[in-house]
Amino acid sequence: MQIKTLIKKIEKYNIPLDAEIETDSGWECSATEVTDIYYNKNENIVVLTRDYYTAKDYYRDEEWIKMEG
Repeated sequence: MQIKTLIKKIEKYNIPLDAEIETDSGWECSATEVTDIYYNKNENIVVLTRDYYTAKDYYRDEEWIKMEG
């Protein structure tokens, strides 16, 4: 994912600029492509992840918003 895409999504969803950014690639031994971004308003956390099975299950909770488009 390009930085400009991330910035556009942050602006589109009005994510506070003091939100924490975390990663959940599913494989922490090397770099992986970011394909999905989720936001948790209660925790004020943006999570960069990729489209894989366990992420879909974890972020299905209604506390998480998938930042589309």
